[in-house]
Amino acid sequence: MSPQHEGKALAMETNALNFFHIVSEQNWEAARLAGEYRAATLDTEGFMHCSYARQLVATAHRYYPEPGGYLVLTIAPDRVTSEIKFELASIGELFPHIYGPLNLAAVVRVEALSEALNRLNAETA
Repeated sequence: MSPQHEGKALAMETNALNFFHIVSEQNWEAARLAGEYRAATLDTEGFMHCSYARQLVATAHRYYPEPGGYLVLTIAPDRVTSEIKFELASIGELFPHIYGPLNLAAVVRVEALSEALNRLNAETA
């Protein structure tokens, strides 16, 4: 299989998996009132950063050392109406990025960051 076909196959495979986005409680409440969620990075970088379950713990520790006041959105990619791209980060891993606002119907679970990390750690133990 060519590298181009391998990349497409990987994108199709990973698209079937839910992914996650960390958001402040305040920003999530504003999104619920607005009817869609727009991370600040959508304006500054053109997309919203997301992670797969295997990446979430490291992402949380890297950017959110104090988990209080943050939520984890579980996102079903097949429900996202904006474009999703799977892009290689500087750490050498593919991460899902959402290129547009997140429609609320794509969010299938909302939980406190600390609870999500505990759940994921228990699932992988």
